[in-house]
Amino acid sequence: MKTAKEIQSMPISESTAKCLEAVSLLDDVWGCITDSLGVMYGESSVDEIMDKDFVPQAKALRKTLDRILLDSISQNFGCIVPTEI
Repeated sequence: MKTAKEIQSMPISESTAKCLEAVSLLDDVWGCITDSLGVMYGESSVDEIMDKDFVPQAKALRKTLDRILLDSISQNFGCIVPTEI
């Protein structure tokens, strides 16, 4: 069994890093969309538009990204002698 300290010192695999990059990109896109909507329709309308038009799709995409990220970590950590997560 690896200790928490050992796990923290493990490098991140390329696949895990790419998944984390996608999560970060989704966060950036979210910010761009809210900024654009604020300019177009006013700040008071942003939440309503986001809730109606973007939140369901963003939640579905984030759920998929989270699953892929966990799969990547599980595959790397599931090796007999894991060297990266």
